[in-house]
Amino acid sequence: MEIMEKSMGRAVIFDLYETLITENHPEWHVETLTPGERLGLAQEDSEREWAARYLMVFLREFARSVIYCIGRNSHKTGFFAVLLFIAMNSKVAIPKGRRRLSDVIRASGDIIHIADAEDVLGVSRSDAAKLLSRWSGQGWLRRVGPGAYAPVGLDSLASEQVLDDPWVLVPALFRPAYIGGRTAAEHWGLTEQIFRDIVVMTTRAVRAKSQQHHGAHFTLKHVQQDIIFGTKTVWRGRTQIAVSDVHRTIIDMLNNPDLGAGIQHVTDCLETYFDRKDRDDDKLIAYADWLDNGAVFKRLGFLAERGPGTTTLVEACRARLTQGNAKLDPGLSCRRLISRWRLLMPESWAKAASA
Repeated sequence: MEIMEKSMGRAVIFDLYETLITENHPEWHVETLTPGERLGLAQEDSEREWAARYLMVFLREFARSVIYCIGRNSHKTGFFAVLLFIAMNSKVAIPKGRRRLSDVIRASGDIIHIADAEDVLGVSRSDAAKLLSRWSGQGWLRRVGPGAYAPVGLDSLASEQVLDDPWVLVPALFRPAYIGGRTAAEHWGLTEQIFRDIVVMTTRAVRAKSQQHHGAHFTLKHVQQDIIFGTKTVWRGRTQIAVSDVHRTIIDMLNNPDLGAGIQHVTDCLETYFDRKDRDDDKLIAYADWLDNGAVFKRLGFLAERGPGTTTLVEACRARLTQGNAKLDPGLSCRRLISRWRLLMPESWAKAASA
């Protein structure tokens, strides 16, 4: 099922299984009973239950047809039979409601907005909102945000996990926003660690730092609009998503080590960055200047001392030292002061720095 859905798309699957409801093909070596008789469906069964069961019938008959033809003839014949089966069924009229839903899904991205349905169907915004709400009530869509819906995979009708890629929820839920921190570090290959949450920097008010939406965990950080810079747009499916570029990712994690899974992991990411071909020390300094947090230069200068070819970078950081002491990682107990960087750090880090 998963392979079919990925190769044909949700909308095509909708069309294919709908044909099973309206017509049988006894010539395909299957029982001549209707799907309802075969499954013993009661009249009071809900539409959602019928849809799920019809799909199972479709897949079973589809598999039987292929196996029957391959067994009786050859692989080529079996493949032709599959194409013929789809072609025969595609001639059957699709119910209007399903056809309209299919059109909206095809034209929209991974997230469907009211404006999408409005444009595709040529209806008013009010009617479009009512249609999406109705399809959501029937189980075909699931509401993921204000006026935003996600198509529910036919193999996930009873599941809370709506989307294969929860990144596509970020624009709908948190825009203006970008993905950053440890999530961006994983995306850009700065780390091999896999994290279960998605770090999002958003200008929206954050009531809860950790949130869960439709099976996905999000860690949120409120930022001002004027410091959303140094991002790249990536495509996930048909959705555009802003992600901090590799340089901004490093600076964000130095600015807030917690978003980078702690200073040790941030250090590991920085070491990987120094070995990359797209390393750009000047851009690191420029981004840190723009962010305007003296603690970033203290942490970067201290950690860069151990990196290859970092003399210029270290001097640039030293030239930007501000008054007062900062912690290497605010999440740790930092009692030892490294005066040359005005940086407080754990005992173990201080010993390593003086070694």
